[in-house]
Amino acid sequence: TGDSGSRDLFAVNATTGIVSTARQLDREMENRHMLSILVRDNGVPSLANETTVTITVLDVNDNRCLFLGAPYTASVPERSGSGVILAQVAAADIDLGDNAVVRYRITAQNLFVNIFGIDEVTGVVS
Repeated sequence: TGDSGSRDLFAVNATTGIVSTARQLDREMENRHMLSILVRDNGVPSLANETTVTITVLDVNDNRCLFLGAPYTASVPERSGSGVILAQVAAADIDLGDNAVVRYRITAQNLFVNIFGIDEVTGVVS
């Protein structure tokens, strides 16, 4: 048995006791599963015991980062000097740890790559 939603995700081999996944897991949907495992002998009377197995689903980089508030617009007076802050973009990734760290850059195919800059950490466009 298991918590709601976990029963269909795992299988227990009745002979070996090996617990395996029955379907693909998604950490963003459920990051922890609690399974109750029952063991029973063939004696008369049949005797049983139960234990709990906690399964933690580790993160993989399976989600794209998403821009928050896109599209963005900015304006700047002509003949402005360099370093004028034009906008700040923001993005988020629902993965965890290093998989959730976002970095910004102006793409190389952009005609203005040498005119504008972006702070790779903060998303400030100047």
